[in-house]
Amino acid sequence: MMKKLRCKSEIKKMAGAAAVTLGALGFYFLAPSGYIALDLNPSIEIRTNRLDQVVSVKAVNEDAKRLLADYKVTDHDLEEDMVDLLDGGGYFHNKDQNDILVTVKDDKASDETVKRVNAFLEDYMEQCQLDTRILDQTIDFDREIRKAAEKYEVSQGKMALIERLVAGDQGPAAGGSQS
Repeated sequence: MMKKLRCKSEIKKMAGAAAVTLGALGFYFLAPSGYIALDLNPSIEIRTNRLDQVVSVKAVNEDAKRLLADYKVTDHDLEEDMVDLLDGGGYFHNKDQNDILVTVKDDKASDETVKRVNAFLEDYMEQCQLDTRILDQTIDFDREIRKAAEKYEVSQGKMALIERLVAGDQGPAAGGSQS
């Protein structure tokens, strides 16, 4: 009888340890970890997890608030959500020249993610037959950039670009990452 109780106790301990481990792994992979800002007016911030699945989408300015008024992240696929956002806004009326600034947070996004987002946007704009320049930057954010961005209702990426230009630094080049 004692042996059965000890065995059940051991099984419960192992089951508890397995549950804690699975919970920690789930949190690690599914919790927000990536930051992608798309600035094309509207300014939208996309949070992704370590699997590059969309966790949340945030409107930064009034145009984005109108765009996202009824928007819900449903499939969590980064490309699908970008299509929904780009199609839903109707912001590409000018077929001559459009600019999109893509910003990723340096310690949160991989080079593969930046390349994937840029390649997706290039393909999407080509399919829509739009002349678009995609500017990208990979930068570190700090509290001051976040506060200034909130004050002026721009994305942290756009605020970082503004600060770089005011400081006399060169901004991002079309199709190439800036660090």
